Parts: sequence; structure tokens; C-alpha cells
Amino acid sequence: MKSPKDVQEWWEVNSKTIKKIGEEVLGKISGKRRCGGGERRFKIKGKREAKKNWDLNGTQAAREVYRVARKNAKKAVVKAKAETINEALDSMDEERQLLRIAKAKDRSSKDITAVKQIKDASGVIIREDGDVRKRWKEYFHKLLNEENPRLRNEEGDGNELAVQDMSRVEVKAALKKVKNGKAVGADQIPVEIRKCLAEEGIDVLWDLVRKLSQQEKIPEEWRKSILVPLYKGKGQAYISEDIIDFLETEQKPIPKN
Repeated sequence: MKSPKDVQEWWEVNSKTIKKIGEEVLGKISGKRRCGGGERRFKIKGKREAKKNWDLNGTQAAREVYRVARKNAKKAVVKAKAETINEALDSMDEERQLLRIAKAKDRSSKDITAVKQIKDASGVIIREDGDVRKRWKEYFHKLLNEENPRLRNEEGDGNELAVQDMSRVEVKAALKKVKNGKAVGADQIPVEIRKCLAEEGIDVLWDLVRKLSQQEKIPEEWRKSILVPLYKGKGQAYISEDIIDFLETEQKPIPKN
């Protein structure tokens, strides 16, 4: 890892290095778990070929072949999912994995899994994707930039005491507290990367933290976060007050004063 003096340059160089090496060593996946094996793939391939044949010929016979192939493919997918869940239950080592499966099953049974329509400022329901995105932008801009009236106390003595830089021990302790398996931020770097580098990873992170403190600025990429509107599962799914803010991994170990 390199150690440029400027925080912005440090982050640009090292974040690219981390992601490049991570993809070379660990590979890259879509995040979706695949269920089943050869039988499922064979049935799905047969369905696609039957659909293509029906599109080309347009005959009733081709349509019937596609209908049967689609039905068989659907059965194969359902069977594969059931087998995958049963295998996970048979080899269950942690209660957390069982809870994850239960939550996934519960979400799949919900009538509403995503917010696809909301109300505008006047209370009218909007459904077009462009209008929905525009409304969410307006909603978050008002939510995150609105200034509430407050009383300011300008009196009092200023605190001129010097603040010590964060120590290596503090960085190590803070990193240990960050849980694994959490969603990544815009940089796509999970906290597990830092942890698997052990002592060397702590040295690298400590170097970054000291630069942040000394230069009193953060990388531009850290100013970005992912806001996810979530439906609470009750009431009207027109606008949600539940917001998840995905921070960059490096921001999480920094102490909250």
C-alpha cells in the first residue's frame, strides 16, 4: 500500500488497489444465490429454446411445447429452492443463518416488497418512474437540508486544548467493533477486507485516520452515501420515514464525539 501525503490522493490510489486485488484473489459475484444444479439449468434452457421456437413459428403446437416447458422449468426452480433451504437447515451451524432464511421467506410472502408509488407534495399519488425519482429527490433534499429554529449560546470560554490524534490501539479496537456481513457503501469495499489484513491492515487504516485528523478533510467519495427508502410493512406504502444510510467502511471505525 502507498502512502501519499494528501488524503484525496491517498484514498484514490489505495481504494483502487484494494478493489483490484480483492477481485483478483476472491473474484466477483452478483450477490444472488443460485439454487439447484444441472436439472434446473436443463429445464430453463429447454424453456428458452421452446419460447424462441414459438416466437419464430407462431404455431399452436409450438405454443403448447413452450407452455409445458415453462411449467416444468417453474417446478424445477421451486424444487431446487426447497432443496437448497433443506441443505442449509441440515448443515446449520449458527442461529443467524436460520434467521436469515426465515426473514427471506417472510419477505417473499409480503404483498408489498418495494415502494413503487408515492405521494407528491400536494398528496397526489404518482407512479411514473421519472416522477417517483424526482419526488424522492425533493423529499430527501428537504429532509437533509432543513434548518430547524434553535437558540445559540455564543457566551462561554473557548476550548483551546490540543486534541491528540487517534492512537493505533483505538483504531484496532474500533475496527473490531464493526460487525461483519454489513452492506457496503458507494466504494464497494467491505469491512472484512480490513480485518483479513490483520496488523498490516490496521497500520494502513491508522495512517489514513491520522491524515484525516491533520488535514481536517475527507475524500470526495466519502461524501456520497446510498439512501434506501423502506416500506415499514404497515399503513400506506406511499412514503417512508425509514432510511438506511450506507457509509463507507473507513468512516465506521472513526469514534463519534
